[in-house]
Formats: sequence, C-alpha cells, structure tokens
Amino acid sequence: MWSDSSGSSFVVSDGLNHAGRVMKRRLSLAKCPSPVIFETALTAGGHSFGRVILNAPERHNLLSLDIVKSMLFQLDQWADDARFAGVVLDASGSKTFCLGSDIASLLDLAPDVPGQLSQTDAAEFFEHLYRLNHLIHSFPKPIACWGHGLVSGSGLGLLASATHRVVTPQTCICVSEAFGARYPNISASWILSRMPGRTGQFVALTGVPLNAADALFGGLADFVVPQSRYDAVMSDIASTNWSGEKEADSAQLSELLESQSSGFKWLLSPLRVHFDRIRAAVGHDRLVDAAPRLAALRSHENAWLAQAGELFLKNSPATVALVFEMLRSARWLSWADSMRLEWSASMRSCAQNEVTSGVKAREAPVCSPSQRKNSSCLLSGLEDSHPLADLSST
Repeated sequence: MWSDSSGSSFVVSDGLNHAGRVMKRRLSLAKCPSPVIFETALTAGGHSFGRVILNAPERHNLLSLDIVKSMLFQLDQWADDARFAGVVLDASGSKTFCLGSDIASLLDLAPDVPGQLSQTDAAEFFEHLYRLNHLIHSFPKPIACWGHGLVSGSGLGLLASATHRVVTPQTCICVSEAFGARYPNISASWILSRMPGRTGQFVALTGVPLNAADALFGGLADFVVPQSRYDAVMSDIASTNWSGEKEADSAQLSELLESQSSGFKWLLSPLRVHFDRIRAAVGHDRLVDAAPRLAALRSHENAWLAQAGELFLKNSPATVALVFEMLRSARWLSWADSMRLEWSASMRSCAQNEVTSGVKAREAPVCSPSQRKNSSCLLSGLEDSHPLADLSST
C-alpha cells in the first residue's frame, strides 16, 4: 500500500571539510537507517498521498539541518506535482513525535568554540527550519500531522502548522526549558498568543505539559485519534477517492479523521478546568505583576497548578521576559512576520549563548529594566533585508 519513494529520496551534503567530531558523527549515522523516510501511496482514485516519517526515535526524532533540507526538497516536489492530493507527516517510535531541533549536531560543526553555536551555522539552520515551517503552513494540499507521544519545540511547530493536526491520548505537548525550548519558536509565538484567554501566556511562561484534551481546547490540535487506529487511518487514506482540489480533499480528510476519533474515553483538560484561575494568575498587563502570582501557584492544592508554579520558578528572568514580549508582539503579527520575529530572536539568543546554556533561577523570575530592554532588542529585525523577507504574509 505505502511504498518507499526511493527515487524521491534526497541526501544532502553540506560540504563540511573539518573532521574530528563531525566525521565521527557521520560515520555513526552511516550505520543507522535514514533519519527521515519518504513514502507514497497510490489511492483509489488515482491520486497519490505522500508520507514523511521522522525516523530517529533513539534521538527523539530531533530535526537536524540535513533532515530539514530533505523535507523542504521533497515537500516542494509534492507541492508542484498535480498527481499528489496530500501528505501525512508522522514519526517512528512509540514514545516521541519530535522533541525539537538537533542543537547537538550544530555544536559539532563549531570546532573553534566547543559548546557554542557559530552564527553562520545557526543562521543557515534556523532559516531552513523556518522555511520548512512556512511551507507546511502554506502548503497547497492538506497535510495531516500525527503528533503521537512527546511533542516539543520544532515538533510543536510541525504539528501546529499542518492543516489537520492529530494527537493521541498519549500525546504530551511541552514548551518547557527542560525539553530544550527556551522560548516560543518555530511558530509557537503565533500559536500560543492565539490560544483562549490567557492560556497561551500561561503555557509559555510556565512550560506546564499539555495532554491531548488541552491541545484540542487550546487550538493546538484538531482531532484526537487513538494510536491503535493509525493503520486504519493510513488504509482509509489509500482507499479514498481524492479529487486533487485542496478544499474538497481537506473536508474529506476531516471526515475520515472524525470517523476514527470516536468511541474512546475522553481525557480531562486541566487547561479548560482551570481557565478562570489561569486568567487571574496571568492578568492583563505587566509581567512584574504576573510573576508573583504565577510563582505562588507552587503552593496550590491542585497538583497540575502546583507543577506550573514550580516550572515557572525554574525559568531564568531573561527567558521569562523574552517569552512575555514575544507573545505580546506576535498576537498582532501575520504568520510570516512571526517567523521573521522568531528567527531574529533565535539568532540574537545564539549570539548570547542562550540556546545552549542558561541559568535557572529559583527565586520568582521578575525581570530587571535591563532584561526587559534586552528582550525587546531580541524582537527587532523585521526589515526588508531579513533572510525570510520573501515569505508571503499568510
């Protein structure tokens, strides 16, 4: 039914010429299966569906530059091919969809300053990553992303950018520093700033994990389908007569996923249950007012709210200030402008070594004026010379 598109596979060579750790890493990877697999299925009506599988579960399906380039190349091919009606994006392994970007692979490319990203490598990586995210968001055909298991950082960006966002009862979405995402990135600032009430700010500032019901309530997902029905969904896609028209095929794909999402016990959404308490804790205006209220949650009798308070206290003041400013800015930006904003924040954070390090403060992370000023500086850079200036404002 689904077959490897070996003729469409694309292996990227980045032309690196320094050995050592890079060569050792590549020799290790050469012994492993491809970290991303492309398959196709000829469906009942004659159109094909593409399938992208992140295939490095032992590395939490982290996105490297090579993987991102390969996905960009293949998705571009399918976007322009009238024979393809849609795409499925999923991952190998039973525990993780994608935990974010493979920062370790970028660090391997910086032999001169171990443990710190070079600006050149970081710029190339983040530009390609944001272009991939934008391509998925603006793709001319429906894309179903199957976000099973742990989802964080770039993984959340992939999931949230698809037209049909599927989670399972085992999905756990997290934007916490503990999972590597130090600030909203890969479209997270745009997505979180549009969640109901103050829930987006709450999730971004605390990093509290979300379950499938939270994702549905917060607008991060569209369907909850048991993992046990994955094969049935893939079979239904292959046996469906697709038209090749995005609107009609999107509606048909929605009906297909809805038919597989019934008949199981729904989870409780803490985000929905504590909606009013969250709104009161975050408040409406200043971070300096919200910080003590969020920190006080650590003593709350509810375990989920107490966890949110503890996680908030683990964040550095600089990170908290950046998160707060990013969400406040992204609320009024187009999707493309939010990509440009996040790229600028990523690059300036790399320059300050914030991506690979960071001090976690145990006191309530209330920001100083200098930290607030610095976070505002991180959000500049939407000028015409921006490397993502050509992205359409969809």
